[in-house]
Amino acid sequence: MARPERHVFARTENRSPPHPRGACAGGKGSTALLKAFWAEQQKRQAPDTVPIPYSGCLGPCDQGANVLVFPDAVLLSCYQPG
Repeated sequence: MARPERHVFARTENRSPPHPRGACAGGKGSTALLKAFWAEQQKRQAPDTVPIPYSGCLGPCDQGANVLVFPDAVLLSCYQPG
């Protein structure tokens, strides 16, 4: 298997509601976003070309779902699937 050129990390961990930083998972769309990425991988029949693992906190959780593209160091916040 060839080494992937990129990895896409999608935040999926939830925090309890009173947490001061909030949470981008669940209610803010990161779970739906991760599922959309996986569905696109299946559609393209390319599950090994760009790994899309679960991720812990990536930073600005109060802004919505976060996605990190590595090694490009591109952080997408407030990202909505679709």
